[in-house]
Amino acid sequence: MPENLQAAVQRVLAGSGDEADLMTITTAIQTGQIVLATGERAIAINGDANDSVYVTGDHNHVIVIKGAEAEEIGRLLQQPSAVQTASVDELVQQVRFRASAKILNLFSKIRLLNKRQIEVDRLYVDVYVLEMREVRATIPGLLEGQDARDQFDRFGLGKRGERSPGLAIAASEDFPRLIVLGKPGSGKSTFLRHLAVSCAKEEFLGDYIPVLLELRDVDETAFSLFQYLHGEFGLEQEAQTEQILKQGRVLLLLDGLDEVPSSLRQTVQHELRKFAKRYDKNRFILTCRTQTTEYIPEQFQAVEVAPFKPEQVECFALNWFTAMAGTQEQGVALKNHFMEKLRESPQTTELAVTPVLLSLTCWIFDDLKCLPEKRSDLYRDGLDLLLQQWDEGRGISRDSGSDRYHQLTTEERKRLLSYLAVRKFEQTENFVLYEESELCGYIAEHLQLAVEESRAVLAAIAQQHGLLIERAQGIWSFSHLTFQEYLAAKLFVESANWGKFSRYVSEEHWRSVFLLGIEMAEVNSIGLLHEMKQTIDRFAAEDERMQEFLAWVTEKAQSVAIPTRYNRTAVRAMYFEMACGKAYASYTSNKDVMLRQVFPLAWAIDPELGTALELALEIGRSSHLYRLHNLVQEIEPVHSQNELCNWKFDDCQKGLLEKYYIANKLFLDCLNESYECLDSKEEQVEMMLLPIAEIKK
Repeated sequence: MPENLQAAVQRVLAGSGDEADLMTITTAIQTGQIVLATGERAIAINGDANDSVYVTGDHNHVIVIKGAEAEEIGRLLQQPSAVQTASVDELVQQVRFRASAKILNLFSKIRLLNKRQIEVDRLYVDVYVLEMREVRATIPGLLEGQDARDQFDRFGLGKRGERSPGLAIAASEDFPRLIVLGKPGSGKSTFLRHLAVSCAKEEFLGDYIPVLLELRDVDETAFSLFQYLHGEFGLEQEAQTEQILKQGRVLLLLDGLDEVPSSLRQTVQHELRKFAKRYDKNRFILTCRTQTTEYIPEQFQAVEVAPFKPEQVECFALNWFTAMAGTQEQGVALKNHFMEKLRESPQTTELAVTPVLLSLTCWIFDDLKCLPEKRSDLYRDGLDLLLQQWDEGRGISRDSGSDRYHQLTTEERKRLLSYLAVRKFEQTENFVLYEESELCGYIAEHLQLAVEESRAVLAAIAQQHGLLIERAQGIWSFSHLTFQEYLAAKLFVESANWGKFSRYVSEEHWRSVFLLGIEMAEVNSIGLLHEMKQTIDRFAAEDERMQEFLAWVTEKAQSVAIPTRYNRTAVRAMYFEMACGKAYASYTSNKDVMLRQVFPLAWAIDPELGTALELALEIGRSSHLYRLHNLVQEIEPVHSQNELCNWKFDDCQKGLLEKYYIANKLFLDCLNESYECLDSKEEQVEMMLLPIAEIKK
């Protein structure tokens, strides 16, 4: 029992209490800290039960009052004036005490995916303040002006401001209303819990009443935020709740604005807008993973959860492994080993920058005592954990809503997701966003279901695993592009349908799918590479102008004298890039541009030649690299009168050359990824960028 409350009770029992003491006791009764009972059935401790007052609170204190004193206190407490005149500060103090206790009890720890728990205030989140822009909640609106791959996690989001500590932004008087945006697993819910716990501990907005509501649990068609808060406050009179709200003494934290059941979504959004307008002095912080302005109430400032910085990754890993090991010393040792392995795998480091994906990485490391060497193995293991453990790890229990989906094995679920991934990747103009009807159609097609039943399957995938998310009303995507790419590669590798797979070799957005496919194919990678090369050559053979150009490139490359240790294909690549690429002009006008930036394909084929050319350009004819001077002469001057400019390609031919270039660059990268082709790699490279006539020779 708080000291001020205990003192008030003692003064009243001693007969020296005043109106303020009665108000304190009345408020405590209304907030559930004290329960009074009188009469023969009252229970007393250390006293006579008859004619007694039984007082119990959060620490189970019991006070016995006998006879006339009990009647007098009962009479005084029943006076309405005590309730009506209770000060707002005292009311807030009592409600805050109760609300904070609930927050600390329910939200002070978070469950990791492996079911272990850690203190939520051990994790911290940074955010970017955003300059919001109006975005139409349509697929063209979301994709307008965006690179679908680079901006996959940021459709509809505006320009980022400075990166700042999330706690500092939330505490700022400049941002009384925040909406926190970010993809699934980015740390939004963790951030909200951190704020709630910090408020409860008086470390953040310590004079506010913290209330955290997880909106996915809303199930009332007539949902009322006021009635919800009135119930949370535990006050008898709605006028008291109104008084607190009018004074602006509440920190309202609403998690998952987009996770409200679709049938209630408009109701909840309307209620939130109305409530925030009526009780505008309070602090509001919402989270939402859907990134369109239709979800953002008026006068709310949007911030975006920032990816983890290296020190945040290390902090998270320490908390994870300490929870696993049980002691700080063991946790530090495991964390150090994990960070060492993570630094050895740049691709994994790039992936593990959000809490959920870093959790998966830590879990995989804990199981294997190492990290998979292949990205595809990491995605495979991570996907298995997500499909099996996502809701369970977050402490969420829900009915899947679809018996058909519930019956599917993990492998069958992955095959369904692979089918969805490929059907979307086949659409060059939009390979990431689905209309809901389109997505349900694919599900129905694959599982042979009625369309209505497919909607239940879609809801189950979204709710149980977070692998498919609704970006805007009726517009969906995979939550992580890396998983969509892995699932697309998985379908082709398992079917070994290299011919169909290879038809996408010149599509830039298929690049990561091919690289993952080469990894996953292992001994069959030779077959995939062979089919890719055949497709590239057939592609070039269909255009006569292309064949003439490749013949010219080959002839020019043969005419240049270079030492035999350098790769002639790299020289062909340089002529190809000089004739087709815009980067050459930037090189001749800006000597600070490196050759590796101007000729990426040539450099990738023979880095040693590229380095030698840069030296030759720098120190000229007098160097020991004089034998490269002829090639240097072709590069250094501006070719305004050179025959390179005679290749006047129309737009269609330029498009064809660009696709041919993309395909060859991808083929080379796949060669470098394939362990099975090490012996034949040099021969394969020698066959690149040749006209059909030379290949036949």
